[in-house]
Amino acid sequence: MELTKFKLSVLNGIVTVASYSMYATTVSPLPLFLSSIALSMSTQSLNQYIEVEYDKKMQRTCQRPLVLGLNPKYALINGVGLGLVGMLGLYSYNPMSAALGAVIWGGYLFVYTKMKTKSEWNTMVGSVIGSLPVYLGWIASGRSYCMIEPFAMFVYMMAWQHQHFYGIRWIYYDDYNNAGFKMEKNKQIAAGHVIFQTVLTLLFTNYALKYYNVPYCLLFNGTLTTGLYFWGIRPSFQFADGKISAKQFKIESYKHFCLVFGIFILCKLLGEEQDPKKRN
Repeated sequence: MELTKFKLSVLNGIVTVASYSMYATTVSPLPLFLSSIALSMSTQSLNQYIEVEYDKKMQRTCQRPLVLGLNPKYALINGVGLGLVGMLGLYSYNPMSAALGAVIWGGYLFVYTKMKTKSEWNTMVGSVIGSLPVYLGWIASGRSYCMIEPFAMFVYMMAWQHQHFYGIRWIYYDDYNNAGFKMEKNKQIAAGHVIFQTVLTLLFTNYALKYYNVPYCLLFNGTLTTGLYFWGIRPSFQFADGKISAKQFKIESYKHFCLVFGIFILCKLLGEEQDPKKRN
């Protein structure tokens, strides 16, 4: 489980299926869920295969299977096998889903992973790649990618990943530096990234909610805005000023994660989406 980071991979599957479920379809989301998990487990296994020498230098990762002596060939075969299973599962929905899955897989392993020792921009690039499962679920449902709903959730996932990762980064601040990873060193800049992206999230998600025929939509707008402020924007200022710990900063991100996806799924359950032709 540690080799493939099963819990993180399940979270990735939940994001994909949540996006898929925002559009009514008769095709079961279970194969999509399992395929996205397999793809994520593949990247995690191969990532540890690639970074084993760095993992040996970090307290956070020194207990990973390959560091403890697991045969690297197992991680390689496991990663490639899971990747193939994931791609085939995505292809069963449509070729575009499989193509996007390949982009996520390759982008994580050959762009983001390589950038971690070369540029501080790796966090931004990683958040883009890590947010693409939103589009994976949306495209698997047969919808066009040129729509506001998946873009709003994509922007949100970027904001969430920055807050979540910066919490981890500062918890293991010395670990990342000692291993030679290029990471943001300024708390104020890190917090600024989260605040800016959360504000963008507020703009796009609140706008996207208008495409659902939901009674009392303003109530959802208000709840979304309040939650993102108290669990996203305010903690960012507090983190920058040293008023809350990195661990607490990370924990706050889980709160608005549940809120945002919960609101969008609830809106889907409460009201049918408007015909795209009626959009202005």
